[in-house]
Amino acid sequence: MLEVFYETESKIVTAWRSGDRIGIRKLRDDESKVLLDIETPTNGATVRDYLYDEATQRLILNPDYVEPQPSRAPFAEIDKLDARVKALEGEIIPKQ
Repeated sequence: MLEVFYETESKIVTAWRSGDRIGIRKLRDDESKVLLDIETPTNGATVRDYLYDEATQRLILNPDYVEPQPSRAPFAEIDKLDARVKALEGEIIPKQ
């Protein structure tokens, strides 16, 4: 079972609880709560990336959800760009 809290108007999921944590969290003024017979989603999306669909009584990914991109190594990218700039400078302005 998964206890799901969501904003009543927008249907954006704000929290979920499972196991022995069910029933511990209080409702906020603008929230609703539902118990779903599902496991906690494990696809990498965060709680707020889901919407509660009252018609189907399911969690759906928010259409505005952007899947996380793999982390970059910005320093390595800077080093590569710096090397390319230096190479281009050597082509444009010949060393004397």
